[in-house]
Amino acid sequence: YAELLREYIAENLTIKQVDFFNNVKIFSDAVVNNTIFILENTVPENNYQVKRFLHNGLFTEIQEINSLNQYEYKGKVFRQFVVNDNFADVTYLEDICYCSKAMVLHSESGEFKKDDLISQVETNIHIHKYIDGENLVREFTIDKIRYLEWGTSRVPNNISRATIPELYNYPKILFGMTSFPTYDRGIDERDGFYVPDSVRICVRWDDVYKVRRLEKEKRQMYELSKKRQKLLGD
Repeated sequence: YAELLREYIAENLTIKQVDFFNNVKIFSDAVVNNTIFILENTVPENNYQVKRFLHNGLFTEIQEINSLNQYEYKGKVFRQFVVNDNFADVTYLEDICYCSKAMVLHSESGEFKKDDLISQVETNIHIHKYIDGENLVREFTIDKIRYLEWGTSRVPNNISRATIPELYNYPKILFGMTSFPTYDRGIDERDGFYVPDSVRICVRWDDVYKVRRLEKEKRQMYELSKKRQKLLGD
């Protein structure tokens, strides 16, 4: 949602420095990794290199990472991870996976909010492993697992958005909107994490095709999964 602002800044102001704070609590109530930048009110020169620094754990742990040419990379200088290589014969993730934001876990009527559904320990109603975007602290690293209420009068029937609940049991890629990716091996391998809308899920199309009730839905998800899973076979 801030892409246009980033591009405007990159084209009209000189970006002196960008600092990425991974798992550093700058603001006690924030659940994101913060980015702080220093700007100068001048039009950038074509060869200007933006200095970039990474802070891990503590403010004193500072690592200089690759500088980027502001004219060439524009708004991408605000991203910690930038792919510099040009790849040929690319297969897009959406071609092999159904990718979507995950569950919206509050009630539209105001009966309950997300935090009301989560327990620190497994109980007879908190039966599914649950992680938030903030728990994806590094690539393929989860720092905390909680448990989500499920199969009650509230969940999943009365939450705002359940996505396709069956998909959470399958192997999938998970990545936070402002955090890191991980691979969920599925419930058969003792994973099967349930996640909120701060996390995106990517499930193989051939696994989506296994959810046969989708055949009766108007959004034609079943037919799309049928076509895509054939491509996987090819």
